[in-house]
Amino acid sequence: VENIFAEIEDCYYKYGIKNFFFKADTFTIDGEWAGELCDRIINSPLHGKIEFTVNSRVKPLEPDLLYKLKKAGCFMIAVGFESGNDYTLKKIKKGTTKEDNLRASKMIKECDLPLFGFFMIGFPWETKKDITDTLNFIFEIDPDFIEVHIAMPYFGTELYTQCEQYNTIQ
Repeated sequence: VENIFAEIEDCYYKYGIKNFFFKADTFTIDGEWAGELCDRIINSPLHGKIEFTVNSRVKPLEPDLLYKLKKAGCFMIAVGFESGNDYTLKKIKKGTTKEDNLRASKMIKECDLPLFGFFMIGFPWETKKDITDTLNFIFEIDPDFIEVHIAMPYFGTELYTQCEQYNTIQ
């Protein structure tokens, strides 16, 4: 916490940087650590002078941490939901279900934080229905911002092997 806070101070005081983006999707995975950083910001002269956004996983996200993030200056949460289809979520080993994703999006909205959702389509096993499930899920979650990516099978990854099995690598 002290190292990150010192870097924020350095950016603010030396370079006038007031907006930060914590791109690590594991930023909230240790709620105690993230809460300590928020407390450090809240109890410092930087409180109210800086803003930041964070990437987050759906689990283990809790309302107490979301409220603390907002109080510390967080202005948006970005979450990789990936799919609106439980089979796809399981197959990509996301570790969440559609219900988990709905719960997280509801918590974020209840904390009055804008939500940026990341989604993926084009897995080799997906049917038109699976992609439609994700499209409908996007509307169900109703994020403020979205990115939809095409699944990219890089050589040597499990997805690449799956694409070979589905004969989708040319």
